[in-house]
Amino acid sequence: GHAADRVEWVGMPRRMAQISLVSSAGMDVDVSSLALADGGHMFLQDGLTGNVEPHSTYGQDDCKPNEYEFFGGSQCVKRTAVISATDVTFEYELNKAFKEYNLYPESGHRSWKNMLSGVFSSTAYQPKLTLYDPVDIALTS
Repeated sequence: GHAADRVEWVGMPRRMAQISLVSSAGMDVDVSSLALADGGHMFLQDGLTGNVEPHSTYGQDDCKPNEYEFFGGSQCVKRTAVISATDVTFEYELNKAFKEYNLYPESGHRSWKNMLSGVFSSTAYQPKLTLYDPVDIALTS
């Protein structure tokens, strides 16, 4: 047990991910699930919402009034820890410094619908290659 009049200090885990890569079908970055080192990045590529521009909100979900939420097909979120003598607070930054490239032409014999027939759904949008500008990788001890 523990005394009701004290707070127990729990240190952050010594090893956390510097970079997390997630491919999904219908998921977004959830800040309560991030296990990133200070300055770590999570890259998420979602196949269902790949044509949705990445964006974020804060406090708009009644169930999570004090949390960031991230949406969109390509998401890169950096988590930074702000540590004081009594608390650890996390800040989140959505990285929008990326370019998307078509892998195949829109039409013709080598169009993406022909080349990816049976491999990728052609009902929603053309798949693209997403390249982010370089980021600093989190340091760990």
